[in-house]
Amino acid sequence: MSTEQIDYNSQLSLAEAHARCNKPKIRKLIDGPIRDLFIKYSVTKEFGLYLLHRHEHLDGQDVVYRFNGSSVVVVGKGGRVHGGDGGLYPAPSTWMLSRGETVDIEWSVFGHVGFMRDTSSVEPPPAFASELASLLICGGWERLFGIIRKSPSAFYEEHEDKYLSPAGKKPRKIIETDGGIELDPARFYPIVWVFKEDGDIKHEVHGYCEKDL
Repeated sequence: MSTEQIDYNSQLSLAEAHARCNKPKIRKLIDGPIRDLFIKYSVTKEFGLYLLHRHEHLDGQDVVYRFNGSSVVVVGKGGRVHGGDGGLYPAPSTWMLSRGETVDIEWSVFGHVGFMRDTSSVEPPPAFASELASLLICGGWERLFGIIRKSPSAFYEEHEDKYLSPAGKKPRKIIETDGGIELDPARFYPIVWVFKEDGDIKHEVHGYCEKDL
């Protein structure tokens, strides 16, 4: 088992992570010191704050991919990633800050119409990641938050019951939204926050995830 798989498997469940995050002092942390770092390093357009959580247990050569603009699936990392146009590019899109390093925990397949269309590989600036890691470690939150590459649109994830991934695991469907869709707060938890540099609104929820059934 790889170090990345151990890090992924060590994450809290979505419900556990939401319970730890859903507190006034955490909201102040997000709107204060964390937001200040995103602004300081001018990364508000490229990255968001991610609530670390897991839905699967990875083993063998498994890795989490956001694939084809619609699902989060678990496949063998050494397996072939392909699509109808043949021009797909897997690249890291979610990172955990662990042991003083930026660890890839989820990958996206770029170059296809849909979620994350850009084909370039973008990673958090090392100085930003290091300072954010120090902030989280000081407060004991390093296993709660990570960094995610910002998607073009706000989105939510729900269970996809139609099929299993190549690894035999149930994927999660990603649905882009303009923010006008009403989501049941008992079923969908915030997982991504993006930050505003001006105005009274300091952050917006950019992504939600349906809790495990």
